[in-house]
Amino acid sequence: MGGGGGLQSSSLDTAGVAQRIREILSSHNIGQRLFARHVLGLSQGTVSELLSKPKHWDKLTEKGRESYRRMHAWACDDANVITLKADKKNGDAVDDRVFTRSFNRIFRNVCSFARA
Repeated sequence: MGGGGGLQSSSLDTAGVAQRIREILSSHNIGQRLFARHVLGLSQGTVSELLSKPKHWDKLTEKGRESYRRMHAWACDDANVITLKADKKNGDAVDDRVFTRSFNRIFRNVCSFARA
């Protein structure tokens, strides 16, 4: 269902990214709502759709592609999972600004690497 192999400027395997995210969330007992809000800034319903019905890369808008890029970048760093799990243990009382700044820094680095 998805396109190419890795985080490339041209395409991502959306089905593979979606499956990997579902596996990570399930194995770490992280809810889609928490992931949706803190990682993607989207609603749980939207993320549920992205994960359960991934569209082929060529069929996505730029906004849709950005969501898969962010999911892929998040999944590539175990520290992101640990941070989100820690926030979950704190009753979902995460400081969005700190988490978002940290993740955005990682995301920029991954995207810079992928475009090189």
